[in-house]
Amino acid sequence: MARILVADDDDVSRTLVCRWLASAGHEVIKACDGKQALAVCLHSPAPDVAVLGYRMPHLTGLEVARRIRIPFLMMSAEATAQARCMRLGGIAYLQKPTDPDALLGAVNNALGFCPVRKMPPPNPRRHPINTED
Repeated sequence: MARILVADDDDVSRTLVCRWLASAGHEVIKACDGKQALAVCLHSPAPDVAVLGYRMPHLTGLEVARRIRIPFLMMSAEATAQARCMRLGGIAYLQKPTDPDALLGAVNNALGFCPVRKMPPPNPRRHPINTED
């Protein structure tokens, strides 16, 4: 399925979210702080979606979101985080404790925003078109 980064300094939240995403068939990459999350996003192959905790050590989820070019969701227990997340272009804001169905729905929505990987057009010299019937 998709490569998804889960970055949160709360071990319990991170473990649950990773478990839910893995059980849905996604490849999960874990990060326990903003610095690790940014490093994962900047290295190839980058994740398809990032699920970021709002308050993390080194870099907050918002600071990471400002520096990445992939769809992201934000998780937080703070009510004020939602407006900030959405202003930065977040696909979704999830209130902690997060509901598994809401998380999976938001991730699926975010995957709809991923750029489509297109195949290059066929080279007519390599694959001539037969026009004779």
